[in-house]
Amino acid sequence: MKNETIPKKKLKKEVENKVHKLKLKFKPINLIIFISVLVALFALGYYFLGFVETMIIGIGLLIVLFIGHLLDKPRTKDKQKKTVKIILIAILILFILILLGGCAFLFYVVKNAPDFKQELLKEKESTIIYDSEGHEYAKLGLELRENIEYDDLSESFIDALIATEDSRFFQHNGFDLMRFVKAAFGQAMGQDAGGGSTLTMQLSKNTFTDTNDKGLAGIIRKFTDIYIAIFQIEKNYTKQQIIEFYANNNSLSGTIFGVQEASRHFFNKDAKDLTLSEAAIIVGMYQAPSSYNPFNRPQAAQKRRSTVLYLMERHGYITSEEREIANSIPIESLLTDTSRPTNEYQGYIDLVCNEVQSKYGVDPYTTPMLVYTNMIRSNQDGINKIMDGKTSYKWKDDDMQAGIAVVDSSNGKILAIGAGRNRSGAKSFSYATFDDKSQRQIGSTAKPLFDYGPGIEYNNWSTYTIFEDKPYTYSNGKQINNVDNTYMGAITLRTALSRSRNIPALKAFQQIDNKKIVNYVTSIGITPEISNGSIHEAHAIGAFTGSNPLSMAGAYQIYSNGGYYYEPYSVSKIIFRDDNKTIEYSSPKVKIISDSTAYMVTDVLKDVLDINASSRQAKAGLGRDYIAAKTGTTNVDSQTVKKRGLPSNIVRDYWIMGYTHNVVVGIWIGYEKLNSKHYLNFYTDGNRRFTLLNQVGKVVFKHDGKDFTRPKSVVSVSVEKGSNPAKLPSPNTPSDEIVTELFKKGTEPTEVSTKYLAVNTPTNLSVTDYGSYVTLNWDGVPNPGYVENGVFGYYIYYNGEKLYFTENTNYTVSNMSSYYGTYSVRAGYKDTTDSISEPVTYVFKEKTYAISTTQPSKTYYVGDIINSALYDGSVVKLTTDGVDITSYAHINSIKITDKNGNVVATPTSTSANTYKVTYTVTHGTYHGTCSNIITIIEKEKEQEPQQQENENNNDNENQEQNDNSNNENNNSNDNNESDT
Repeated sequence: MKNETIPKKKLKKEVENKVHKLKLKFKPINLIIFISVLVALFALGYYFLGFVETMIIGIGLLIVLFIGHLLDKPRTKDKQKKTVKIILIAILILFILILLGGCAFLFYVVKNAPDFKQELLKEKESTIIYDSEGHEYAKLGLELRENIEYDDLSESFIDALIATEDSRFFQHNGFDLMRFVKAAFGQAMGQDAGGGSTLTMQLSKNTFTDTNDKGLAGIIRKFTDIYIAIFQIEKNYTKQQIIEFYANNNSLSGTIFGVQEASRHFFNKDAKDLTLSEAAIIVGMYQAPSSYNPFNRPQAAQKRRSTVLYLMERHGYITSEEREIANSIPIESLLTDTSRPTNEYQGYIDLVCNEVQSKYGVDPYTTPMLVYTNMIRSNQDGINKIMDGKTSYKWKDDDMQAGIAVVDSSNGKILAIGAGRNRSGAKSFSYATFDDKSQRQIGSTAKPLFDYGPGIEYNNWSTYTIFEDKPYTYSNGKQINNVDNTYMGAITLRTALSRSRNIPALKAFQQIDNKKIVNYVTSIGITPEISNGSIHEAHAIGAFTGSNPLSMAGAYQIYSNGGYYYEPYSVSKIIFRDDNKTIEYSSPKVKIISDSTAYMVTDVLKDVLDINASSRQAKAGLGRDYIAAKTGTTNVDSQTVKKRGLPSNIVRDYWIMGYTHNVVVGIWIGYEKLNSKHYLNFYTDGNRRFTLLNQVGKVVFKHDGKDFTRPKSVVSVSVEKGSNPAKLPSPNTPSDEIVTELFKKGTEPTEVSTKYLAVNTPTNLSVTDYGSYVTLNWDGVPNPGYVENGVFGYYIYYNGEKLYFTENTNYTVSNMSSYYGTYSVRAGYKDTTDSISEPVTYVFKEKTYAISTTQPSKTYYVGDIINSALYDGSVVKLTTDGVDITSYAHINSIKITDKNGNVVATPTSTSANTYKVTYTVTHGTYHGTCSNIITIIEKEKEQEPQQQENENNNDNENQEQNDNSNNENNNSNDNNESDT
């Protein structure tokens, strides 16, 4: 390839053009302006951000300029240069816009920043707290603070504070950009990266701004802290003074303010004498004083101390060996034997302070104010005595704990709190509220909230609604059991809830729209375990993350007051003492459920305290109070019991919720840590919650004798037991088969049950005796169709005992030793006797038989023909009770004898003779005889002398009389035999 030759003239022109352009680019004035802008930017950056941050930004700008210079070399194509220029211009415009926006934002922050009052860094007035009647019961603030100077702080404390709170404190000017960016990036990634505040910024937040970190207000507050830290605090005070302010400013457990007061409180020494291990404990408390209080949470404090010591080693303040030695010292061995006396109302004070800080972003310990609370002192005094064991209620041991919350359900005011037993110091752990990591499962107290309340509200259940209590599983196949491992069959909602059956509770939960349950409970202050908008089935029996006595008391308000929720609150008014700014508060009234649901649940829960003797203890001495209640029990899983060697009858938590028409009490009892010596016994400790409710009720219930008012939206209806769906009783329903239950108006049953509605009675029952059997016949009745698909027919009874069921209208009774007695027939259904008719009855008595012959005697002359009917049985007649039954009788034998007593086959008329014919007759169990006489005489001869004739006549008369006498005797004997 040949090299091209460029003409000299053309080459000279191109060189002149480039030189000209180069001269334009690097005019001295332009260069001076460019350098001036850079210097100004670097100066501002250094002033606002510090040297390191400014250098990083400056290097970034130089890199951008250098790349632009490379892209602007002659070999770059015109099209590429144009694109690059456009990009650079866009970047420049964006940079200018961001700079202008940032300047405007900073201007807004500076303009609205609070006035910098130096006195706020040193002293503050006390906060005064008043009860519901305006009487003072606590002071918070300056009286519990002893300021200390920097020179009196121990070196270990200063090193621990810097390493933990702000490792580059002595390098920055109040704002650490790198730490700030790192924290922002970590939070954006969903990590707990802290807030990126320097120690100076924290001092600003604690003193001049507030703790609101949400949304735009939080961003403005953060930049306000940056402004105050850089331009007010850092410009007016040395680093040593800032550390001094910080050491004196912060609360280190309730009323304990500042490192000097904390040192004396926990270790009974001055701050200048703190050891490395003690200093690490106090510095660790700055993050969360209550959580890391070594008196109340020694394990948590020990873990936090380890973190502080690690940071000190990491930043070079201590060696690994020093860290190990300090870490090895037991927390308890460092603490003083006695803690500062605690205000008797400290549990309520802690509640007040937490509420003020969470609602208004200010701490009553650091911001002087007048706080008017809802505490009724007499109620709180009563609760305190119970917790201290100064009443008839006896605690199981000193380690047993309890949490109690009392809420006025007409407005949500917290009237009293039982934060725990044997508490010491302010901001100690509260068993009335727990904390986010310590919520307890609520057991069966969940059933009105997660199961039956929503079911009545959304599914229009009645207190009669039937649930099957029989073996059942969760949807995943896991078995669910009742606490007694038995089953009750078909039971009503009232029985299922008042007796706290687990299986019906799960079935109720499954029948309700899950999302509606979620809305129901979250709207009354309960936080379930929600996944994809739903909650798992174990919520049905309270097996989820849990709650606390105060939140539960707040939730149960809806049943006490007719369906309304008030967020429980302790503070009704605040007056800030620095500017007299006043804030008044009352919890908004929110309609959650219908008054019908509230009343129906309450009516069922009123039965709870009447079920057994132990539960009735809760009402002893509270006769004028109408109380509804629900208990809850949580167990320890079998694996934990086995692993830790715990008793098999151990209980983790006992709950009870009790309420009247205007006060709700939430109670939890248990132990912080379970072991083989300290635990609740399933069989012997369950009644403790009832007696505790009784003691609390005597103190806080109004004793006004007022019952819960049934709204017009609820109707009370008598229902026949067992009917499903519910049906009205019929006139024949037995009184012990009728229950009265509650229904939402318009949903009550209208159909009458036919279960006990008797069918018509059969008629014309007759019994025919066939000797070895009898046959019953009757007139039947039509099938009324009371029992769907039932077999209709007739029950046969003999002397009150059922013999048989038949669909026919006749029945034969056989194979009986005796058939005499009372027979009855009743119409009804084969599978149930509930709707059976009245009986039609026939009394089959033993018969009186009479046997005779229709012709008892007959005389023939010798040679006459004898009628065979006289000796073949045709003349026999058998009657019973006057009824001829000869045709049903059986002649067993016929015996014929002549006048000499000889048995003959048949009577003959060949010669004079007298024959007796004897019949033996049977009918069933009857046996009898009868006879007749056949006489054969000679025909009359010529007349003999009169004397002889008279003698013959006399003889004949005597003979006839004798024969008649014999016949009468025979008949008499026969009759006697038949009577027998």
